[in-house]
Amino acid sequence: MLLTLGNIQAQVVNTLIGSDISELDLTKGKDFVSIDFQTNISSIAGLLGHFHPIPKYYFKNKSKETEFLALGSWKTYTSLYEFDEIDRIVKDNSFIKVVGAQRFQQEDCSIEWHGLQDCNFFIPQILIQRTSNNVKLNVILPLDFMTSDLKRKEYLHELANTLDPNTFSFQEHNNFQVGKMESPTYGEWDRIVKESLKEISLKKIDKIVLSRKKVISYKRQICTADIFRDMYEKLNQQSYSVYFKFSHQQTFMSFTPETLFKVKDGTLALDSLAGTRQRGSSDKEDNLLEKELLADKKEMNEHRVVTEYISSKMQKLVETVNIDKSEGILKQKYVQHIHTTLDGKLKDKIKSFDLLKTFHPTPAVGGQPKTDALKLIKKLEPYRRGLYAAPIGYFAKDQSEFAVAIRCALAHGEKLHIYGGCGIVEDSMPKSEWLETKNKMKNFHNILGGEF
Repeated sequence: MLLTLGNIQAQVVNTLIGSDISELDLTKGKDFVSIDFQTNISSIAGLLGHFHPIPKYYFKNKSKETEFLALGSWKTYTSLYEFDEIDRIVKDNSFIKVVGAQRFQQEDCSIEWHGLQDCNFFIPQILIQRTSNNVKLNVILPLDFMTSDLKRKEYLHELANTLDPNTFSFQEHNNFQVGKMESPTYGEWDRIVKESLKEISLKKIDKIVLSRKKVISYKRQICTADIFRDMYEKLNQQSYSVYFKFSHQQTFMSFTPETLFKVKDGTLALDSLAGTRQRGSSDKEDNLLEKELLADKKEMNEHRVVTEYISSKMQKLVETVNIDKSEGILKQKYVQHIHTTLDGKLKDKIKSFDLLKTFHPTPAVGGQPKTDALKLIKKLEPYRRGLYAAPIGYFAKDQSEFAVAIRCALAHGEKLHIYGGCGIVEDSMPKSEWLETKNKMKNFHNILGGEF
């Protein structure tokens, strides 16, 4: 049966009600069963405004080989102590992706991140994913769907709600900005950068990554699907595209260029991404800025600290560390970075969440030494990071992938929080670092319009 976008809810539910289970395209695991449907869907990202369940999670990686939309949840994991259970679930149910994100670090709650615990991962009810030939829709159901009539009715009712099409809201789409604020202000930024430089001069830390945010207020609750779709269509750059609506009031969006780690067929791959310049207004200026970046000792040193950190961690896990691309340039729409990619064949089977603990946060988003830098971030930054610069991605049996959630924004009700960060080392200047974070926030700000 070929599902058509206009009537997915009725087609799926009616098929599951009226069909003999043996007639369905079914894959059985230890805890769940997956029923596959072919579709005529062309744009998965275009579905974000079509369905309204909580949670809702879209992921597309840099290479464009992995793209999916996860809708609804059979189970949500909010504690780091539940990672062993996640590992078992994906091993025993090969068709499942457990998707979500982990906080940047354990921290007190704040209003904009209210309800987000140490992590938020979930087992989807619906997984719409691109294959080599088309887009398929997987209905994932607990195993007792096949044996209990009562449970079958309960699960079908949940699926009907998950696949309920969104109704158009004129108020949500007819929206406009009513205010802006920056946290920290430039004066506060100058102070915390100088305090960081003092810690560096005293040899207490080698590097710290500080962040700031711009908060834009709107008349009404923000239509995040529209913002994400506009950016998705206009950025046209080598980056991840991630959308995570984890409550009715909160949606996190990231167009990050940075891979935290990817495991596929026993090979571990990572990015070292540090050292930044803005893009030029012409090819000539852009090339000059690229050469300037590669010749900048401060920026190159910052990059090599990250590469050495990742390489040293990898050496314990892989047979040989291979550097595929050493100190090249990764160009984004508004900035360009020094970029090195590393990979290696894993020596032994390792759990993906152990890789999270090993590599997050790298010095590119935290600092060095890690523990001291994280303590100083908590002390100096006037807000909680939440999912900014945090691991975001998915666990699966044969392939897991996590990005570093930078170039991001959180929509919380009528407010949009846009984040940007930069590495502070011995020669850093508050003004130039302020301008660097401004360039990194342009992804979102320029789509929304207005002066920054």
